[in-house]
Amino acid sequence: MELQRGGIKRGGKAAGGILIDIGLLVLGCFLFAGSFPNPLVINGIPILAWFAFIPIFLLLMRIPLWASPIYGGVYGYLSFTLFNYWLGAFHPLAGIIVGLIYFVWNLISFFAMSLALKFFPKKGYLILPFIWLAYEYLRIQGFLGYPYGIIGYSQWEFLPLIQVASVFGVWAVSLLVVFPQAVIAHLIKAHAEARRNGNDWYQNPRVPRGPA
Repeated sequence: MELQRGGIKRGGKAAGGILIDIGLLVLGCFLFAGSFPNPLVINGIPILAWFAFIPIFLLLMRIPLWASPIYGGVYGYLSFTLFNYWLGAFHPLAGIIVGLIYFVWNLISFFAMSLALKFFPKKGYLILPFIWLAYEYLRIQGFLGYPYGIIGYSQWEFLPLIQVASVFGVWAVSLLVVFPQAVIAHLIKAHAEARRNGNDWYQNPRVPRGPA
């Protein structure tokens, strides 16, 4: 898997690259939804939240800027439809409407994160968690505000994190969950690029590896 900005290399690999992108997107959706209460696990699986953004950040590091709103919209609709399954009990259209709202929200947030990676190719990954936090804050404001799905809330069973929230709010918990995943995604990308260039990932990627 070649994690390079702008997509997979040409030469017959375009289809495979798209499949990888879709796989990362779907994996991120299910990990995100699974961290909250769901039909399979009544209290959800909070530990999944600590992995849910790694595939999403890797996806953003792979795809071109123009594609980020498309993937973002699909991510928003699919992930929020999955873990808001219970809205259908109120009205058949409720889940569809909520999904469309978060289609738009994530279209914007994915584009903003992709812009950060484009303008700050070396350190942009450090900005991604803060863009996500800004999205979480803005989407609960106003008439259409809907706090369910804030990633920090998925950790409600972990007492140490609840204590953090009592001092700094749920946003601090969200940051603790999301920030390490941005770093991990960056390290995976660096490792993949170093291997592609024939270097050891933990060394300077500009220094060629000597003969075996």
